[in-house]
This record gives sequence, C-alpha cells and structure tokens, in this order.
Amino acid sequence: MILERFREGLKVLLNDERLSQTIITNSDVEEIADKLLLEAGIRDYLDRLIYSSAAYFSAILLTEAETLKGINLEGLPCPSKVIKWGELAEFIG
Repeated sequence: MILERFREGLKVLLNDERLSQTIITNSDVEEIADKLLLEAGIRDYLDRLIYSSAAYFSAILLTEAETLKGINLEGLPCPSKVIKWGELAEFIG
C-alpha cells in the first residue's frame, strides 16, 4: 500500500545521517512549478512543488506520481533522478 511505503521510506530518510531536509520552495522553485502547469499540464500543485524543489536543488525526486516521470521540457531543470518510495531503502542501501 502506498501509505505504508511512504511511512517506511520516511523512516529510512530521517534515520540516515547522510541526508538532510531542504527548503521546499522559493521564487525559483515556484517559477519551475508554474512552467510545469503551463507547459506540461501538471495540475496538482503538490506534485509540481516536489518536482520543482528536486529540480532546483538537482536532487532525487521521491514520488509515486507517474505524471512526473520523463518530463523533458526545453530549458526546464529536472531532478537528478526519479525513484518511487518503494525503491528508497534499496537505493540508499
């Protein structure tokens, strides 16, 4: 179940000293989010926000949203990698 995978993944993240939390938004992140709405048709604000934050920081995007995979808009930054929550524990090792 997706909720269980999220909680398990969150535990892994919070207990890994190699990782830290980041700012989720700023004006540059919001600009990327706006382009996702206007150019890619991504309507869900939270999806746009997490994608844009990961793209802005060149970070890994953790998501179950299929709509966020394979976005390739010219001039739009993208996350360094996109993985599902269920893949997180294996990815971190």
